[in-house]
Amino acid sequence: MNNFRFHYARAIITVPKTDDIEMNREIRRRINLFEKDNRMYIDLMKFLLDNQIPVRAIPEDYANEDQIDYVSRLNTAYKNLGLFYNC
Repeated sequence: MNNFRFHYARAIITVPKTDDIEMNREIRRRINLFEKDNRMYIDLMKFLLDNQIPVRAIPEDYANEDQIDYVSRLNTAYKNLGLFYNC
């Protein structure tokens, strides 16, 4: 697996694994915290931003126009922050 993935709202968020084993462990730990308590989303995203780890959202259902629009807005925000993961 080359990426971490987790669900947020109507999107699947993809985060690439790094070359740093400790960083990967910390990313996994924070994703696990978020999956237990979705209020940890901001903490997770701040950690990724602070460490310049790119992110990409993909829709759960490509046939759902609302999900496609939602994901597009998330990815625009990631691009504006310089964090878009172009996988």
